[in-house]
Amino acid sequence: MLLSIPYRIGDTVSLKLVSGEEVVARLEEETADTISISKPVSLGMGPNGPALTPFMLTSDVSNNVKIRNQHVLAIGKTNSQVDSQYIQSTTSIALVS
Repeated sequence: MLLSIPYRIGDTVSLKLVSGEEVVARLEEETADTISISKPVSLGMGPNGPALTPFMLTSDVSNNVKIRNQHVLAIGKTNSQVDSQYIQSTTSIALVS
């Protein structure tokens, strides 16, 4: 039987928080108590549909953000369309499909 690993360190992941927010970020570390992410953005509805906005406006994005596991309802690898948009908005790298 093959073991399927849903996501790995370095992947773009989506987190659903107990507050109802959905966060997209790069996974840096996962421990028994916390999930460490970098360049987190929130997924929200804009005038033209879904939009990525900064998760914490006052945080220094060069540092990782830690979220306690007790505040995360679900975590999974981000789908390819949102992942491409996330990479473009956080790195200035334009991906071609």
